[in-house]
Amino acid sequence: MDTIINQVVEFDVAGSQATLSIQANPFNLDIHHLFSLAIRNNTKRKLLFVSKVLGKHIPVSPTVSLSCGKLMACLFAKHQYDFEIDPFYHRTLVHCLEDNSGAHNLFHDICDIKIKLPENPIFIGFAETATALGQSVFSSFSNECYYIHTTREPFETLSPLLNFDEEHSHSVLHKLFPQNMEIFMKDTPIVLVDDEITTGKSSLNLIESLHKLHPHSRYTILSILDWRSEEDKASFKECENRLSTQINVVSLISGSIYFQFCERRMDDDFLNPQNGDSADTKISEILLNRVYFEDFVKFGKSSTTLPYLNYTGRFGLSTSEYTLEQQTLASCSQILKNMRHSEKTLCLGTGEFMYLPMLLSSQMGKGIYFHSTTRSPIYSNRYDRDYPIQDAYHFKDFYDNETDFYLYNIPTSQYKEAFIFFERDIDNIQLEKIKLLFSNTTINRIVLVVFSKKGKEINAF
Repeated sequence: MDTIINQVVEFDVAGSQATLSIQANPFNLDIHHLFSLAIRNNTKRKLLFVSKVLGKHIPVSPTVSLSCGKLMACLFAKHQYDFEIDPFYHRTLVHCLEDNSGAHNLFHDICDIKIKLPENPIFIGFAETATALGQSVFSSFSNECYYIHTTREPFETLSPLLNFDEEHSHSVLHKLFPQNMEIFMKDTPIVLVDDEITTGKSSLNLIESLHKLHPHSRYTILSILDWRSEEDKASFKECENRLSTQINVVSLISGSIYFQFCERRMDDDFLNPQNGDSADTKISEILLNRVYFEDFVKFGKSSTTLPYLNYTGRFGLSTSEYTLEQQTLASCSQILKNMRHSEKTLCLGTGEFMYLPMLLSSQMGKGIYFHSTTRSPIYSNRYDRDYPIQDAYHFKDFYDNETDFYLYNIPTSQYKEAFIFFERDIDNIQLEKIKLLFSNTTINRIVLVVFSKKGKEINAF
């Protein structure tokens, strides 16, 4: 599984050139099923790996994303504990990962298979892109593990356990708000889950912060892609020696990258996201309904409950707590499945709220495509059909009306209906904003799936 290869792949990113040298690919994955490359509006780092398996910027079958998390769990168990992976199981996961349309039933035949580890690690997903990926990895194990993801959400009534920076990001500050802080005060193995490591600085920043709280003898960084240079790897070794700890890196694909950015092509080929707040005459034709699910456990005790779900892992989630919610999950997915009117359905998560919508979407039948709104500013290019970001919309956060959010790749005639998942309820002004986002598409029915107490109006429009 650790076979070293030497594969060179060239990418033309709308005039800019990227050369990837692949050194390791333990499951022999086709990299073109995993990602494409785009240009983002970020002076710190222009090149962006746009994942085809995360369900973030590109719509995918939700079983593709969930299969990716399970495959990474297999790889982690093999590397860290020499766990023998059933060849049929991992080959099936690879097939589900690379099949964006036909592997729905196949995934559900194996989705309940769990791996039992000899230890109970803490898994930490990176916001916002890897919140679902981290929880998908965590949910693949049967023993009592713990999951939490970093967050950029502001909580005025709570103090974070720690802060750390993602230095290259469009949104730098990450925070960690574990409800059970004591779990970090033991020498428990910690696994950081991310979609991509370019330099690894963000991971090292988090490890440094965690180590100040309590020294841990072993950290693992589990990622889909690892593009660290030799200099970056030397930084990892220096951190290991300085902290007297062990830092392992495990990835589905590893290698190096050379990127030459062509500035002059920007004005010709690239477009900023369209303003999603502009008016359009079609909005009155969109039927909009809301369905409320109140049965999921909220964060905090009765006197300090916040309008966030415990199930997301934002405040920490044990395997036992995760398992308790599965019956509620099954009943919710059946309700949503029965509400479908079309064979072409978009399911959309919002920001960090990805895993629960993804899991529900995977149980709503065939013909579902899932992705999420995002804070990541990416240039679109509708003139180049090979470029991964074709359509792009910019809008303000549904809750604070200040933070910039984006929605990518909603083809004009791809869908007939959309289910949009919200952790908290939104007001009628924000409902108009949602209708505007889809006003130039063939979507004529929107269902808002809200995980909070029922509002005054069930059908707002």
